[in-house]
Amino acid sequence: MDNNKPISILKNSNKGLLVTFITLIIGIVLIFFGSSLENKNEDIVAKNYDTLIANKQDNTNEYAKINVAYPPYLFAEESDEYGGKKYYLVFDDNKYAYIARLTDSTYQKLEEEYNNNESISYELKGYLFKQEPDLTELAINAYKEIFTESDITKANYELYFGKSYSDETITPSTGLEAITIGIGVGLILLSFFIFVFYIVFKIRFKKNLKKYGREELEKELLNPNCLYFKKQNICLTDKYIISTMSGLDVIKYEDILWLYYENRRYNFISIGKFIVARTKNKKISQLAYSYGNEELLIEIMKKIAEKNDQILLGFTKENQQKYKELTSKKNNN
Repeated sequence: MDNNKPISILKNSNKGLLVTFITLIIGIVLIFFGSSLENKNEDIVAKNYDTLIANKQDNTNEYAKINVAYPPYLFAEESDEYGGKKYYLVFDDNKYAYIARLTDSTYQKLEEEYNNNESISYELKGYLFKQEPDLTELAINAYKEIFTESDITKANYELYFGKSYSDETITPSTGLEAITIGIGVGLILLSFFIFVFYIVFKIRFKKNLKKYGREELEKELLNPNCLYFKKQNICLTDKYIISTMSGLDVIKYEDILWLYYENRRYNFISIGKFIVARTKNKKISQLAYSYGNEELLIEIMKKIAEKNDQILLGFTKENQQKYKELTSKKNNN
């Protein structure tokens, strides 16, 4: 509790704008940083896949390219809950065959290009991965279906396809740039919501300040009996509860029927505790906040209850029922 400057609660603060600006700048910086990482990854040079196979250097995690010149041939599909993996035989301009995992969009693009031009010129890039035995067997059967006179076997298989396959869905990206850009975009969106909240806060503040009058509120705040809880943004004067937690709330003690605190959680993680007041006209106001100081919130609630001993204190089923009864009686009257 800080009784030195309770009148400062009516100060026109621009912290919301400052937080908005800082959040926006950090978001923009992160997006530029992520983009620079993407540009660096684009500079990674893909090696010729045919050269790697010829030199028996088609090792896992090599980044390779294939100059695709003919329509891809789907020979294997592995289904899963994320949509599955599709493996194709792809051919370069020398009619050398390779195994590649393609996306549906790439396959459709190659099909359309061939249908329109009766030819394909596409540089396919991807990281190399070791072939599993099942994939090898399916590739042999598919190759024999296309080239019926082929003498390909498991023994000479690597002369045709090497020991790897290309996966175009894996890029040089380390993932860091995508995460960085994602966080940056998130912060920019957050800055927008902070700004909207700030505007709403200001509108409520000015509206209630005009309604109750600055002079009236200042008179109450300057009274030596006023209790000021600075970190919680709440003052308890002789006549009013004055809170600036979400704008400006001015509530008379006799208008409060029910007072309690609640522990807010997000994904099972506590994000703080709030004092909530429910009034005769069913208005719900958040009066104060604390992340971990539950005792302080209870102290504030007791101070408020001293001004009105009819207040229902604490969140219980009994108080919940009594509040419903009290508000329904008021409406009936």
